[in-house]
Amino acid sequence: MALTNAFLVDQCLSLGQEKVDSKKNEIIAIPRLLDCLELHEGDIITIDAIGTQKDIVSQIVEKQADYLLEVKGNQPTLMKSIEIAMEAVRKYHECEYVKEFSEQEEGHGLIVTRTCRTCSDVYFLGRIFKQWEGIRTFGYIDNWRIDKAMGEDMTERHYFITSLENDPKRILKFKRKHWGIENGLHCAIQGRMCCA
Repeated sequence: MALTNAFLVDQCLSLGQEKVDSKKNEIIAIPRLLDCLELHEGDIITIDAIGTQKDIVSQIVEKQADYLLEVKGNQPTLMKSIEIAMEAVRKYHECEYVKEFSEQEEGHGLIVTRTCRTCSDVYFLGRIFKQWEGIRTFGYIDNWRIDKAMGEDMTERHYFITSLENDPKRILKFKRKHWGIENGLHCAIQGRMCCA
């Protein structure tokens, strides 16, 4: 048996838990957990890919909160739409609707570069954007790690959708906070931000 948790990131405070028997049951537990939370305008809910469900998005929007959700293979059409759209806008740099922010840090024998590339023209996604209530921005974050001792490098790409405005620096900040707790929890509230 596992637990799905709601965690208030900035205060390091657990707001609630729901028991789940399997990964599949998290899709049922997350809405129950969100129902128990008193959310307000300005709250940002981050959830890993299992929670990227249309009903969960609608529930968050109904509570007047914002969302930032990971997109993986459990939403293959959405993921492919983001891949195609981001390739189509690749040639645009810092225009009105395509933005990018990068940061680099060094420590523990690693050099890590994170780049968040965003697009706020949801029409690039095709008709699928209409299925995701409140979507304002989509994109990806690339994490590029270089192991200085071994000389090896690795890149991971994380796709996302969000109801937040097109601000890649802010989006990257919220995703990093989510990743900081993701291994143990699945829902967080930031700024007040809630990760599920």
